[in-house]
Formats: sequence, C-alpha cells, structure tokens
Amino acid sequence: MDKISNQIEELKSSIEDRTDAIDKTLDATSQVARAMEELVARQRSKNRFQQLNSFVAYILFTVLLGGGFTVLYKNRSAALSHARDQALASAKEARTRARDLQDAQVERKRSARAAADYYALIREGRYNEVIAGYEELANLTLSETEQAVFEDGLKLAREQMVEAGYLAGVEAFRRNDFEAATAELRRGLAFAEAGERAAQMRYYLGISLASQGSPEEAVDQLQQAIAAQVEQSGIDDARFQLANALVQTNKLEEAREAYTAFANKHPNHRFAQMAWRKAGQILRAARERERMARETPGPRAAALPAAQ
Repeated sequence: MDKISNQIEELKSSIEDRTDAIDKTLDATSQVARAMEELVARQRSKNRFQQLNSFVAYILFTVLLGGGFTVLYKNRSAALSHARDQALASAKEARTRARDLQDAQVERKRSARAAADYYALIREGRYNEVIAGYEELANLTLSETEQAVFEDGLKLAREQMVEAGYLAGVEAFRRNDFEAATAELRRGLAFAEAGERAAQMRYYLGISLASQGSPEEAVDQLQQAIAAQVEQSGIDDARFQLANALVQTNKLEEAREAYTAFANKHPNHRFAQMAWRKAGQILRAARERERMARETPGPRAAALPAAQ
C-alpha cells in the first residue's frame, strides 16, 4: 500500500509538474499570441499608413501630371489657335490681293480700250470730242506716257479750236457778218481765254458787238484786249475802237481820253487825225454844255447833242 501510495504521490507530483508546465506553456502561448496580435496590429497600422501615403502620392502624381498636361494643352492650344488665326488672316489677305489684282486687271483693260478710243479721236482730228472727253480720262488707269500723250492731244485740240474760231470769226468780220463773227469768236474764246490769240479775238468781238448795238459788252471786250497787249500783235487801233464804243455808251470823257491816248501813241496811224478831231469835238461839246449851264440853268444844257 505504501508503494502504491508512493506511486500515487509520484504520479500526483508528476501531474502537478505537468500541469504547471502546461500552465506555463499556456501563459507563454498567450504572451506569444498577444505579441502576435500586437505585431499584426502594428503591421496593419503600418500597412494602412503606407497605403494612405501611396494613395496621397498617387493623388499628387495624378494632379501634377494632369496639371502638366493641362498647361501643355493650353500652351499648345494657344499656339495652334494663333497659328490658325495667322493662317486665316493670310488666306483672307491673299484672297483680297487676288480680288484687287483681278479688279485692277479688269480696270486696266477698260482703261486700255477707252484710251485707244480717245487716241483715235486725236488722230482723226475730232477736236470737239477730244476736249469734251478729256475729263473722263480722270477715271481711267493710265500710264505716264498715255497721260502725257493725251495732255498734248488736249493742248493741240484747244489750239485747233481756238484757231478755227479765230479764222472763221475774222472771215465773217471782214464780210461784215458781225452776228456770225460774234458766234465764231465766242466759240474760239471758250477754249482760250488768255494769250495773244485770245486778245485778238476779243478785239474783233468788241467791234462786232458794237456794230450790233451792244456797246457795253464791246467796251469790256476791247478793254480786255488792250490789257492783254493786243497792240503788240499788230492791231494798233484797239484804243480808237474802244473810244468809239465808249461814245456809244455816252462815257464821253473816257472816250476823249481814249482818242487822245491812241493819237499820241500812234501819231502816223490813218485814224490819228480822226481821233484828234473826235477828241476835240467831245471837248468842245463839253465846254459848250458847261457854258450853257452857266448862262441858262435848267435842263437845256443837258439836252445838247454829244459829239459824233
């Protein structure tokens, strides 16, 4: 029994030892489990932080990349837009130049036809049409040579019209057809209001007008002729004719001065003695009127006839 008791005690002691070992093992296992739990928890926390950092880094990378692409796109888009605008402007300018060149070509062809027609008028001697059509040349596109040719043509046309009017007027004047002379001389003066030939035409026109009963205009034409030095062109009786026209307008004192000036300037002229005589008649008539006015006041002195 003692042996059994001893065995039981040994068994009990062994069981207790094993129980203690198991408890220690359980404690160690628990500690290991807790440590593993803490490690896992720390690892999970670290993973979450790493994942968060990775996510933030991804977001930042995406934002930066997107911003870079946006800036690049905007710059490229602006450059492309500018290039497009320049291309459109160049195309518009090219179209405008093309239209201008086409219009210029059409205008040049029109001007060339009109210039050829005008030159034909000059060559054919159709001087009235040359003068009338010259103003239309201002609307044409002409070269400097064409312009010079047409200016010479116009000058020639005017000279020819002046000469034609002068010759026809003088011819009519010499056959005492003063009405025709007036018309022809006016036609010539329409193309040349100044110069030697114009002065000569005004001389003949003044006499023609005086012969037709228009002494006022005759005086004006003769005065213009003298002012233009018509006497230097060989017509030396212009002042005598002016004096005659002044007598018709009853400007007797001016007429006497014109007669006197003519006779003094051309003492050997065939009209010189007549001019002196007429000037004397006017002077004597004026003195007689003055005497009659002093002796017989009233309207009788004014009724005395003027010298003829």
